[in-house]
Amino acid sequence: MPSIVFNQASLCWQYAWEELFNPSNEKIFRELHMSDSKKFTVRTIEKRNGWCAEIVRQVTSRRTTVSKREMGFETEAQAQAWGEKELEGFIKNQVERNKRKAADRQSED
Repeated sequence: MPSIVFNQASLCWQYAWEELFNPSNEKIFRELHMSDSKKFTVRTIEKRNGWCAEIVRQVTSRRTTVSKREMGFETEAQAQAWGEKELEGFIKNQVERNKRKAADRQSED
């Protein structure tokens, strides 16, 4: 039966891993866990006739789909501002929809 050998490098990695995923280290923990769990994001793309802003949904770890798109912005900043404003409303609508669906499921039972 193989034995587990702890050397200096493995202890260093273990310490680093514990520090990264320690909830008391708020800043790193929040950045790792909040940014990785975003279901919707804003993406800006430069097109021939200007800038395009898209609200993108993370379907799986490898696949994304565009939920909403607006084209024809003169600057990237305008596109980003539109995307962030629309994203807030989009997420709010999703939360309300999820609550309605949950209430419907509870009433069916």
